Amino acid sequence: MSTNNETFKAFQQDDVLSTADVASNVVIKPEEEYAYGFIIEVLTSGLYPDVFHVIREYVQNSFDAIIAWRRMIGDSRAGRVQITTDPPSIFIFDDGTGMDRKKVREYRYVGYSNKSMGTSAGFRGIGKLSGISVAEKLIITTSSYGVAERYKLVFDAKTMLDHILELKRQGQNIPLNELIQKYTTLDTKKEDAEQHYTLIELHNIRQKSKQLLDQKELSNYLALNVPVDFDPDFKYGDTVDKWLRAYVKDYDTVPIMVNGTRVYKYYLPNAKLPQHEFVWGDEDKTGTAPTRYAPSETNDSEEDANAPKLLAFCWYCEHEERGQFDDRQRRGLVYRVRNFAVGDNQLPRITLWKASPERAFYFFGEIHVCDPEVVPSSERGNFEENDARERLYRCGSKTLSRTLNRIAGTSSDERRAKEVIEAAEILISTTETEFVTGIPKETRLLKLVALQNAQTGVEDRIGKAPFEYQQRGLQVIEKATELIQKLDTLQPKQETRQGFYDIKDVLGVSAESARMYDIIMDVLRDEFGDRPDLYERLLKRIHSALEERWSR
Repeated sequence: MSTNNETFKAFQQDDVLSTADVASNVVIKPEEEYAYGFIIEVLTSGLYPDVFHVIREYVQNSFDAIIAWRRMIGDSRAGRVQITTDPPSIFIFDDGTGMDRKKVREYRYVGYSNKSMGTSAGFRGIGKLSGISVAEKLIITTSSYGVAERYKLVFDAKTMLDHILELKRQGQNIPLNELIQKYTTLDTKKEDAEQHYTLIELHNIRQKSKQLLDQKELSNYLALNVPVDFDPDFKYGDTVDKWLRAYVKDYDTVPIMVNGTRVYKYYLPNAKLPQHEFVWGDEDKTGTAPTRYAPSETNDSEEDANAPKLLAFCWYCEHEERGQFDDRQRRGLVYRVRNFAVGDNQLPRITLWKASPERAFYFFGEIHVCDPEVVPSSERGNFEENDARERLYRCGSKTLSRTLNRIAGTSSDERRAKEVIEAAEILISTTETEFVTGIPKETRLLKLVALQNAQTGVEDRIGKAPFEYQQRGLQVIEKATELIQKLDTLQPKQETRQGFYDIKDVLGVSAESARMYDIIMDVLRDEFGDRPDLYERLLKRIHSALEERWSR
């Protein structure tokens, strides 16, 4: 009876069941099975819509093992992950802590993990079996430092799943314990006690998952999703890495190789200097950087009591050219937890941007979640729905989308101001040249309007231009004023095309021919009045043709 009371303690506290209810209605059967084999199919097949997520699950385990090994020996750069595609199989090796006999036996426990949520990349005890969904066999070979044994655990995935499907067709099932015992083997051999490693073999990749063997696709996926160092060609990589190590307590990286080639985190060219923002909780208005701390020395309870609540740290680079980056896969921001991606570049755009969401892609960067209560979902496509997630989205929207929209707007205004000033400079230069080569009388009004519009445009936008362009803008306004006055007062010259001219006087045409010319020009002006550039081009061609052929 005391066991029953303990089992239902939570229900009693919530007044869901009384002691009497428990005693009268609950019957415990020691031989009763609570989990059956079909769960294997659900957990391994339904959780991973992208087959590359399977590789991520094993890299997460390797990452945790390497970080643990680094802390054990006091070397922050120790450890590596080597992935080898050797068709039809894939091998994932790490020289982290490895597993002893107890941990290897626990590897067969579905949904069991002794890792703590918030301190490990993987903690649900499900991803370790994800290989069953893509390979005919899952083979784990491992040795723990100080243990002179090597363990080999084999899951006969194909036969196991075939058995499950056959039972499903027959309307039967099999207890989970019986299934795993039937289709797994564990062997032990001697090993050097100094060795420490884990080797995962996804043996004989199934046809539907063959893309896992594509080195380029695999490397690209890893560059987007796992905790690797920034590409050495990213000139701001060292700066961003220092920020992350200073402000994100669980940030770290591990070297990852695919077929001997190092994988690096992506970057986009044509980017401005990186900037960063802190996302604080609703109650925190400090706006200052948190105190730097080492991950191994962090005490969460003291930190919560003495420091403001940092929800996330974001770094970003703006496109130095107009508008959005072109790379649809890499542009925008990406959430990361323990430096593993959560979702893709669409998730922050959807969850943070309420206005001008297109401006999210004017940048690329990352949002590193620092609040341990914000937990990635099982497939890491989003976060688990809870109050902490909603707080992150709410505060992130206030801080990040507003800040980045403002930066994008300022850059757009600045870029537009520069364009207006540059266009006005070209117009002034062209007009000054035409005073030497000749300005047709018919375009006088067009020139005046164009110069006045250019002058007004510069006056309206000069305040948003960089200092250098403001100086150029002032010169534009001054020159435009001079040219407008000159056009307004200058009289046409006779018998020459220099300066301001009337082609009829230059050619010395008769009054009758002059009237005919004027009629033709009136028609052209009416027809192309909304296309002044085309009208002027036609006019100049007509003048050139008249000068060439009139005297013949």
